Amino acid sequence: SRAQVVFAALTWATLPQILLQSTSTQTDLVVSSLFACSVYFLYLGLKTESRTGLALAAGSFALAAGTKQIVIFVVPGLFL
Repeated sequence: SRAQVVFAALTWATLPQILLQSTSTQTDLVVSSLFACSVYFLYLGLKTESRTGLALAAGSFALAAGTKQIVIFVVPGLFL
């Protein structure tokens, strides 16, 4: 469906950023991976109306925010 194509395209667009920072010792790779997982689980939880998916999204986002707080500034851009 169209929604699945848009979601796959947006997910694919985040992969180069993760790969470019994989050789550094910064925690940006961990934060990017956790944030991508939280977006996926949020989408899955909202689509299937599953509390498990929403709980995993919240946990993944909490881990990302606990690792590096810059991820909080990404959220408004995601909703736009």
